[in-house]
Amino acid sequence: VVTYHLLLKIIVLYIYHIDVNRYEVTMNDFEVSKICRALGDENRLKIISLLVKGEKCACELLEKFRITQPTLSHHMKILCDAGIVSVRKEGKWMHYSLNREGFARASEILASFYTSSAEYTLSAQECSCSKAK
Repeated sequence: VVTYHLLLKIIVLYIYHIDVNRYEVTMNDFEVSKICRALGDENRLKIISLLVKGEKCACELLEKFRITQPTLSHHMKILCDAGIVSVRKEGKWMHYSLNREGFARASEILASFYTSSAEYTLSAQECSCSKAK
């Protein structure tokens, strides 16, 4: 299971250490940016950590956070648009669950950035300027 701390670490490695032309991902940049945006907020990462334990009603999520219902809806829309969370309506309540396939895909994309970063760091250590020392 990928924790949100690892996801944040991977995002930071991506931002600072990756040549964006080197990653091999079948999604387009817009889809990747939606995933990064979804994971780029502390509240959304906490929501994901709760949903890993199972489906939650919006009212349950509101109890855990000190945010308003419109703010929760905003966060959930971003997570759903990224394909990380699924939603179903039951009466007037929304029930959210982790979209296992979408979350696995997001993890795969972020892991590919980390792999590319490791390769980039290795190739940087083998550059001609380090041999001149």
